Amino acid sequence: MSLNRGLRTAGMMAVLLAVGCADQQAARVDQSIHEWVLVSTLPRSVPGVGAAAERIAERLEAVSGGRLKVSVHAAGEAPPGMDQPLAPPAVFDAVASGRVQVGMGTPSMWAERIPAAALFGAVPFGMDSIQFAAWIHHGGGYALWRELYAGHGLVPFAAGSTGAQMAGWFVRPLRTPDDLQGLKMRTTGLGAEVLRRLGVEVVQTPPGELLEALRSGELDAAEWKGPYNDAALGLERSGAQYYYPGWQEPDGTLELIVNAEALAALPEDLREVFSVSAMALQFRIRNEYRHENMRALEQMRSAGIEPVRIPDAVLEALARVSRQVLSDAAAEDADFARIYSAYRQSLLHQLETAAIGEDAIFGLQGLDDD
Repeated sequence: MSLNRGLRTAGMMAVLLAVGCADQQAARVDQSIHEWVLVSTLPRSVPGVGAAAERIAERLEAVSGGRLKVSVHAAGEAPPGMDQPLAPPAVFDAVASGRVQVGMGTPSMWAERIPAAALFGAVPFGMDSIQFAAWIHHGGGYALWRELYAGHGLVPFAAGSTGAQMAGWFVRPLRTPDDLQGLKMRTTGLGAEVLRRLGVEVVQTPPGELLEALRSGELDAAEWKGPYNDAALGLERSGAQYYYPGWQEPDGTLELIVNAEALAALPEDLREVFSVSAMALQFRIRNEYRHENMRALEQMRSAGIEPVRIPDAVLEALARVSRQVLSDAAAEDADFARIYSAYRQSLLHQLETAAIGEDAIFGLQGLDDD
């Protein structure tokens, strides 16, 4: 009994010692509360990406145990201390200057500040969402991305993906590249420059006005995102034809830009919380769009809207001009040239690997069961 009593006493002492060490460790962790402001370039009403800012704010507060609180101000809402909402370039500037800690948008929105940023958003005939994730997380893409933004005092994080988009809604049929001449079309990004060179007049009609603009003839064509978001705007009621593939955006990246000094001022564990939360949001949004695009497209088809494939002659013209646009951009900007070279190399290697993998799979499927 004396031996048992001694063992129990030793066990209790070990537990008390462990608890004491844990308490000391917790005391060493910075328990202060950090309050940040996030300004999004996207309205709350947009399904998926419109809710992304609130989602990450909620996750950050929950995972940090309330130590990192983020107030969200979406498009059309003035941030604290400012008289009016911020346009995308102004969001970039506000985060870079430290007036707010975080901005949310797409990399192409900052292209007038950093031309090469567009390569991390959507590249015509470029990477899909899986290829892009492989490049940035494992192929050196993140290092290039952060090096590009460092001179502006910013740290970028991928925070979502809309996946492959559609080519858009066209009031008149596309048969040849000449049918693009003179069209008034709403579109953005690098794809907009491709279409300009093929004779399209690119306009920036707000998303909420697209349906009426297509119906009234103010626009001949409009590209927004994909079935999930297009259906939310009612674009299937425009009477226009729905074309695919989305050559201009094989993947659309949603991005968080964070003030570098604000990020560095966080305790190490909260910096990790932010990084992991952004990654979780990236894959959550990608999966949401994959599912919801499929569901929305099924509903459109049941209503008699059957997507139309862009004719090969038009796709070939778009691909040819896309190569020229990217080549010209690389010739004009050293950062663009350096990053585009790495981007292309990763894409080509991934395509080669995918082809080998497909051959292996098909070969296995051909084996006899016995």
